[in-house]
Parts: sequence; C-alpha cells; structure tokens
Amino acid sequence: MTGRPGDGAAARTAAPRPAGRPVLIGLTGGIGSGKSAVARLLASLGAAVVDADAVARQVVEPGEPALARLVEAFGPEILHPDGTLDRRALGRRVFRDEAARRTLESIVHPAIRARTWEQIQSLMAAGRYPAVVWDVPLLFEVGAEGLVDQVWVVTAPQAVRLERLGRRDPDLSVEELERRMAAQMPLEEKAARAHVVIDNGGDWDATRRQVEGAWRRYVLGAPPADPVPSAAVEPPALAAPPAAAKPAAGPPSPGAAQPPAPAQPPAAAPGVELGGGGDGPLSHPAPPSHPPQGPQAGDPGDDALGGDPRC
Repeated sequence: MTGRPGDGAAARTAAPRPAGRPVLIGLTGGIGSGKSAVARLLASLGAAVVDADAVARQVVEPGEPALARLVEAFGPEILHPDGTLDRRALGRRVFRDEAARRTLESIVHPAIRARTWEQIQSLMAAGRYPAVVWDVPLLFEVGAEGLVDQVWVVTAPQAVRLERLGRRDPDLSVEELERRMAAQMPLEEKAARAHVVIDNGGDWDATRRQVEGAWRRYVLGAPPADPVPSAAVEPPALAAPPAAAKPAAGPPSPGAAQPPAPAQPPAAAPGVELGGGGDGPLSHPAPPSHPPQGPQAGDPGDDALGGDPRC
C-alpha cells in the first residue's frame, strides 16, 4: 500500500500520543527507500531522532572497546590508515561468511543496544519533544515493533531504489544491490504491518505533504489538512504477529485498560545491515525487553544520494 499525499496512509490504526510523554515512532523502510530523509523532515517538524546507523558508527569509533575487539577478530586490514573502521572491508569479510557475521554481531550488538536505548530513554524522560523517532532499518527483523507506539514505513518502487543506490555506490553492481535488498524483509510486508506508510517514490513535495499530514494526525492529534474522501477508508487492522514481534496496540477506548507490555524480542538480529547509511555492515541488535521510559539525538542520517535527499 502507498501513502496518500497530504496524509500518509494508515495500514493499521495508530495509537494516539500517550498522555504525559512523547510518541515513540519506529521509522523503517528498505535500503534506498529514503527513510533517513523522512527522519530529517520529522526532525524539522520537532521530533528528536535516534539514528541506528549513527549509533552503529559511534560504537566503533577509534578508542571504543568494540573497535578493538573487531580488530582482534578480523585483523588490522579492516582499518583505514588513520585507524578508523573500513566498513566496506569488514562488509566484504562477513557478507557471505555466516561464522564471521555471528562474530561481528556478538561484538557490536551489546554496544549498539546499550547506546541506543540509553539515548531513547534520555529523550523520552526529558519530555521536550512531541515525538522521538527511532530511525532503524531492521525494526521488524529484530521483532522490536512492539516496543514503539507507532510504526512508520517509507516505501519506494524497487527500480527507484536501485537508481538511487547506483548513484550513491556506483562501484556496486545491480546484482550486488539486489542481493542486499533481498537480505532484508520485503518492503511490501513491512508496509502491510505499519501504522503509517509514506510513499517516497515520487516527487519530494508529495513525500513532504504525506509526512506533514501524518505528523499532524498521529503525533499532534490534529485532523489532516485535506479532508479524506468518503470512499477512502482505512483497511482493517491486521492480525497480531507472533508474540516476539507484537505490534503497538491501537488507541484504547475511554476507560479501557492499557494493553500488556510487549513480549521480549529476540536476543540478536538475524542479518547484517549493509544499507541504511550506506557505509557499513554493522547489524542492528534487538533492544532490551522493556519499553523505554523515554537519545541525545543522533545524526539524523548521512545517506543522501547525490542531489536526491531521499535515501
């Protein structure tokens, strides 16, 4: 399903802003769909953004314990001459080697998990923002959608995504890019499980109108700027996924009991994220089993492709 310009389509009923705290939005998509550009737009509207790719970079900077352990495991050839991590070299080492991938995940997952949720909890507790956006490629893959209030998915046709990625990484073949896309959950499946779907396959003004409309409706609680035609109705809510990946509940009726806490997600991500910021193979681990109580905001993303802001 695609977003309706000016509003952002809702595949399931989005929970309203919780009283007394920000909305926690899980923002995801597919490689090349442009979720980081949407995250930047949300930041301009007043959201705080925690970028999973930025956190993954932070925890392997020179001097960080995780980087030292990676060098022990994979050798100094994964470093640039200046001592920083060569993500492409590391990606080549782990992309087709299951044992190497597991080693990578065992090193970086704990560090990423701790840093991410420390940031989210700090921002949620501060209460200075109407929404905190967790910009994360593998939200569904790690079963973490039940830890957020709303799931927003950014979509674009595969041909558009390939064209953007080709401009960003001209040294990668179409076959390689398609393999990396195939390593993620299909974008159509993510969209079907979302509360809000943003179609980022057209012009940027259309994307902006969708994001601004969804922000007004699902974060600020205001009606959409343009009335919804009477024939345009929301599709029925989807059946709940398995307990390990329980989605956020819809808005409760007045006086209704709050839904139970989400089930504990899996302990580790099932795959290596080679997209996102476009510069690294670091996976994004599952978060802790308890929802956050409320990051310094991370870099909202640096993966713009050429002159196109949407990747």
